[in-house]
Amino acid sequence: DEELYELALPHLLSSGLLLENAFERSWLVKVVATAREHIDYAAQIPEHIKIYFDEEYQVENDEAKAAVEDEAVLKMLELFKIKLYQAEDLEPDTVKSIIKQAGQETGLSGKKLFMPLRVALTGMTHGPEMAQIVNVLGAERAGKRIDYLLGKVGK
Repeated sequence: DEELYELALPHLLSSGLLLENAFERSWLVKVVATAREHIDYAAQIPEHIKIYFDEEYQVENDEAKAAVEDEAVLKMLELFKIKLYQAEDLEPDTVKSIIKQAGQETGLSGKKLFMPLRVALTGMTHGPEMAQIVNVLGAERAGKRIDYLLGKVGK
């Protein structure tokens, strides 16, 4: 992960992602690592990690919008957020357990569970593994993103 970060750093700097805020190196290493499975070369990394830097994102398309319009989905997102705040840690295994619990308690599974979570956290229908996204964002930022989406859906 450190080596990938070192390869990505010049591209991160030239992309402007690092200009406005100072980020801890350990967090950036973790962010860059989430792109590993989705890139062929380091210059592609900024495009794949920009989801972690924009708090007010756009929902990417009609499929993404449709994924979060169901009443059961909105309840699941609220429940997921509450469980995130209650969690002692957000390591990937813990996050997977929280996702499973939220799905079981709302009767949602598969695409009906994962796509709305991804849209709520990133605005996109595809990307890094959900457990990685939540681990990188943390409970507070993930909760704010869910609230942001719920505010958009309610309009």
